[in-house]
Amino acid sequence: MAISFKSIRKLSATEFELDINYVFTTTFKVPSELMKKYEEICKKEHYIKSDLLRAWITSFLALSPAEQDIIVKTYTKMELKDRRIFGIRLVDEVMNELDEIAKRNNVSRSDVIRSIMVFKIERYERTGEFDL
Repeated sequence: MAISFKSIRKLSATEFELDINYVFTTTFKVPSELMKKYEEICKKEHYIKSDLLRAWITSFLALSPAEQDIIVKTYTKMELKDRRIFGIRLVDEVMNELDEIAKRNNVSRSDVIRSIMVFKIERYERTGEFDL
């Protein structure tokens, strides 16, 4: 866990108000083939891997719970034999939301994140359009 400051406001000569974020690192397994496709998109679209995934997670969290559940239920089943480890730092609010979605769908947080990746990659491959 790390702490980051969103803002610092001076209230008086001796008092300050701090708005902080707790940042956690989560790691999860990604099938090698999926990771290869993801890295190709990052390279082609000039994104840092973790920045793109954070953007995809943010856009996923903006969807309605029903839309989120459809994506998770559609994309959670995948083989993890040939896999790589991916780590990403997320603020506590995002982690909590991902955990709630995982609990609601009876899957792991890793399953939710992999589902987001597969959904976005398939959309990119199908349409050729890059969206966040």
